[in-house]
Amino acid sequence: MATTPMDDLLVIQEKDRRLARLGQEGKDIPLRKKELDHRLDAHRYSLEQAQEDLKRILASVKETEGEIDLINGKIRKYKEQQFQIKNNDEYRALEHEIEKAGVDISGLEDKQLALMGQTDEVKKRIEEIQRGMKADEARIAVDVTQLDERDAVLKEQLESLIPERAKLAERIPVDMLSKYERIMNHLKDRAIVPIENGSCGGCHMNLPPQVVNDAKKNDSLTVCTYCGRIVYRND
Repeated sequence: MATTPMDDLLVIQEKDRRLARLGQEGKDIPLRKKELDHRLDAHRYSLEQAQEDLKRILASVKETEGEIDLINGKIRKYKEQQFQIKNNDEYRALEHEIEKAGVDISGLEDKQLALMGQTDEVKKRIEEIQRGMKADEARIAVDVTQLDERDAVLKEQLESLIPERAKLAERIPVDMLSKYERIMNHLKDRAIVPIENGSCGGCHMNLPPQVVNDAKKNDSLTVCTYCGRIVYRND
């Protein structure tokens, strides 16, 4: 049984809708890859922050060690001076400075211990971030591979559909094809819809009897009075 231009247009419409879906899915793949990369960016940022915290704490540890060494140097100097003086008041004054320096060292050592505790905590945090990042990298690698495989399938399907669509379009009168494509490009959905119980299958408005009657013709296209879609009859 020979097909009519409307039959061919309906097939083209389904191909166009499928092409649109495949094209949109193909456009979404790079965006989905970016989303996956953003997940890794979050890990990278957390790792960088933790590493900066560790650098800052280690710098404070080193600075504290330097302060302790400096005070120990003063204590050694005070003790050397004690051997050189004979005045009791001066001796006691130096003893006082030595005791004061000892208190300062004790405070710095407490600070150093606290800093070392922070160092251990940050190192554990870095290890946890690295483990989480490694696990997520593995999952993301699988996801990216699947997206690449899907992208290849989409391209293959598009390469198959485009020539099929072009070959079918050759059978349709130029004016009818042009009208269909103009409506399809405008609506981005269905340019051709059936008449259902006297109503447009697109906007569902009741059609004038003349439009319903004209939709029987195979040599021209009839459009809905309200939404501008091409309408046809199944009976």
